[in-house]
Amino acid sequence: MNVAPPATPQCGRPCYNRCVHAPDAQPPADARSLVYRRLVLALLFAVASIASLQWWAGSGATTAPQEPPPSRRATVAAVPAMPIGLVEVAGPVYIVAGLDQVPTDATPVVQILADGTAVLRRPQALAVGPGAAASRDGAWVVLPAVGLRYLSPSQRSALLQVLGVLRAERPIASDVVILRGLQPDDAELSRLLSWVL
Repeated sequence: MNVAPPATPQCGRPCYNRCVHAPDAQPPADARSLVYRRLVLALLFAVASIASLQWWAGSGATTAPQEPPPSRRATVAAVPAMPIGLVEVAGPVYIVAGLDQVPTDATPVVQILADGTAVLRRPQALAVGPGAAASRDGAWVVLPAVGLRYLSPSQRSALLQVLGVLRAERPIASDVVILRGLQPDDAELSRLLSWVL
């Protein structure tokens, strides 16, 4: 089967079926103007859409939360995690300024670090049997400062959480919290204990 090559009409373009190309064939003027009108309208619509979206995004109409500036990000303190194994005690809570002021056999001992993290240095002794009472010896909390008023907000938050775990009663009485080796400040201690949740 032989296929004849396509005929080349006067316009110079190959035609396979019948020639629709006339050398002077032009679309009517009305059709060209209609196409141009549609293109111009589509372009104007696209520009208007982009401009309105840009205005809407810049006007604050979004409800997404904004991040604080870098200068404020560093001041936002995270809630410190409580050490595992810290339980309620029945005795007093001693607050001291250094590990050297804690007796060698005292348990539990919780140290609050400079960044506000609470670390369990010595866990509470294990119960002898089921239903054993809480420790009557009390607990020891070691602070990174020499007084309650010198604590940073993250350190103060960690101390409040530790006191909330160690003592069940609310409000905590100021006579069960004993300051040793710290600058005495009864007003600051009572103010601090009123914040324990």
